[in-house]
Amino acid sequence: MTYKGSQFYDDEQLLNKYLERRRWNENANDTIEKPVFMDLIGDVTEKNVLDLGCGTAAFGKELLGLGARSYTGIEGSEKMVELAQETLPKANGKVIHTAIEAWEFPASAYDLVVGKVIKYHRTIEDYFGGLQKAGFVIESLKESKPREENFHNPETYHRRMKIPLFLLIKARKVWG
Repeated sequence: MTYKGSQFYDDEQLLNKYLERRRWNENANDTIEKPVFMDLIGDVTEKNVLDLGCGTAAFGKELLGLGARSYTGIEGSEKMVELAQETLPKANGKVIHTAIEAWEFPASAYDLVVGKVIKYHRTIEDYFGGLQKAGFVIESLKESKPREENFHNPETYHRRMKIPLFLLIKARKVWG
């Protein structure tokens, strides 16, 4: 079967395999991507956050816990949306079921836009152009690199050092 983008996660077997890997103590998302991501986004207090490709919205729940005013997740997988709706507090968190490519967000509605592991949806050029059109200035690009202190198992750390996994874009809103 051929999958387009997030439809991959609507296959029950593939979704379960993904969720199993995310539960690992030293999964790549939490040990490599997340520390760099958190350094880049900084303080989220009172920010309205948009998350492109939010998955289960676990990151949204965490951001709300850190003081974000609101969180909107965009997710193309029906099964991920179901999980995300169970994860988020209803008062200031919501998930919209749509493909990232199809959704036009209001430029002035968000202070922070994040997207984790969404490269397959658009080109880097599309992200730059979309962020600039919405009033953001690109501040930096960063590839994640494993930090030894985030690993309990030295073998996992050394294996992860050989695999470039994440490219992160930091942008600051200047108008809109």
